[in-house]
Amino acid sequence: MDASPTSTARSEPTAQPTVRAPAGPPSASVRDRTGDARGVGVPAYADLTGASLRRDGDRFTLRAGAAADFPTSSEEVEHVILFADTDGDGQVDYEIWATLADDGWSGTWRYPDGARFGSGSGVDVQPRGRDLVVGFDASRLGGASSFRWLVGAEQGTAEQQSTGTLSEDYAPDSGAVRFPG
Repeated sequence: MDASPTSTARSEPTAQPTVRAPAGPPSASVRDRTGDARGVGVPAYADLTGASLRRDGDRFTLRAGAAADFPTSSEEVEHVILFADTDGDGQVDYEIWATLADDGWSGTWRYPDGARFGSGSGVDVQPRGRDLVVGFDASRLGGASSFRWLVGAEQGTAEQQSTGTLSEDYAPDSGAVRFPG
């Protein structure tokens, strides 16, 4: 259609874009390639394959995937950690930890003024094959509805933990991503 001032054709109204609310609860997910965990003798269950984070009402569920089934107990240490930057300054504000030791999985909530461990953390941890399912209240992230996040895994002996030489992997490798996605 000719839009010049001499044109006598009538212009059609412009269609307005339709904004739709996303279907279902807010969520985000990331993928991670296998075989990229750093360290010596890294077991496949410490090699992250991805993670998803979903908010349903006042509750978050993190589902971290690994290249092999997560164990239910171990003499070595395994941490799967959700890091969250809720104020946009590029620094971690909150951490949700799932920790495996010889007595099974437990949770930790780390926040700007301290930390809470085990049943006092409000973090539930369940291994389900190649997925580790971590549930926690939205208040554990300061009630934020939008933030940047990533997941990390660390694994090794108690000696490696004390010397800072645990194996590690991150999902995604490229750094934090936006929630919701």
